[in-house]
Amino acid sequence: NLGIHELGHVVFGPLGEFLGVAGGTILQCLLPLISIPMFYRQPDYFGIALSFGWLSTNLFNVSTYVADARAMDLPLVSIGGGETIHDWDYLLDKFGLLQADTQIAFGIRICAIISMLISLGFGAWLLWHMFRGKESPQ
Repeated sequence: NLGIHELGHVVFGPLGEFLGVAGGTILQCLLPLISIPMFYRQPDYFGIALSFGWLSTNLFNVSTYVADARAMDLPLVSIGGGETIHDWDYLLDKFGLLQADTQIAFGIRICAIISMLISLGFGAWLLWHMFRGKESPQ
């Protein structure tokens, strides 16, 4: 997830400073979402369940990062040895929402929990169908 996050900065960097900073989180959350229709077309339903789990882990990571926006206690990673900035300190400050960092992080954690519940529920449902000897749902 960290490698995908850092790649997002590189991919979105040419689109300007704001998107370059936001690109880490964008790509980190976008790839699990893109994998869902890909697995649906295959059809690999366990892949869909795992994609929701993957999204959940990314959202938990993002929520931790957002909650750290004012404190800036987390160690940061930099590519290319340039200036290291805290993505969410920068992004929330741009929108005048820096004081709401923990509230925003809480909302993202709720989304992470929902995504994990979907992952576990859908995976359990698939296993139940397999156990009962039914075909995978089409």
